[in-house]
Amino acid sequence: MRRVSAVFAHRHLILAIFLKDLQSRYVGSLLGPLWLVAQPLILVFLYTVIFARIMQARLPGIADEYGYSAFLCGGILVWNLFAEVLQRGKGVFVENANLIQKVHFPRIVLFVPVLFGALFNFLLLYVVFILFALLLGILPGARILCVLPPALLAAALAMALGVAAAMIHVFVRDVGQVVDSLLQFGFWMTPIVYPAAILPDWAARLMSFNPLASLTGISQSATTGQAIPWPALLYPLGLTLAALLLAFALYRKGGRALADHL
Repeated sequence: MRRVSAVFAHRHLILAIFLKDLQSRYVGSLLGPLWLVAQPLILVFLYTVIFARIMQARLPGIADEYGYSAFLCGGILVWNLFAEVLQRGKGVFVENANLIQKVHFPRIVLFVPVLFGALFNFLLLYVVFILFALLLGILPGARILCVLPPALLAAALAMALGVAAAMIHVFVRDVGQVVDSLLQFGFWMTPIVYPAAILPDWAARLMSFNPLASLTGISQSATTGQAIPWPALLYPLGLTLAALLLAFALYRKGGRALADHL
């Protein structure tokens, strides 16, 4: 409860950081805020048209010509949210060093604008995908809402890992490069562009330890209209709760020394 009240008490600071981040992305841009819509439009267009119509990619077990595109978008929705929270979160203390050294406030609130920004981008991509799916006649009805639980859980897991990475990054500046490399590796080690069914048995057993495999799989089931494997949420849920507890324990232990090492 104290952390929730701290977030509310510093809501103006959080909003200012969030708006400043949005503005900084489009300063000097001709299209300005229109890029907020243009980027997800281009991304979904590539996945739903290029892969289906030009490359004619097909997904085993799904006859629809846009089945692979829907499968790909389902995985990308969750992965992009996870990756953005973690990538931006890992350097949040170093990037806000001047603010931390000059103003007294709970440092943990710096992660809230990161989370809000990533969720904002996720919602834009999510809405654009729904519009394209309606246009192409592949929207799986209310089942599309089932993308939200795994996406939010992926964001929570990324937040926990981001807090831990940001703390370590203050003392070891190589962490940023390590996280970026692990994310590149993790993307291909998660069945996003390929179905898990094609993996050999030994690879499938290893994949069962990857929480993002379960989360993207649920999202892909939702976007392709297949049965939702809800029990698959249990493992990433337990892992996320443990990661959050460990991350905040690390923050409590080292948070007071942040300003001295920035």
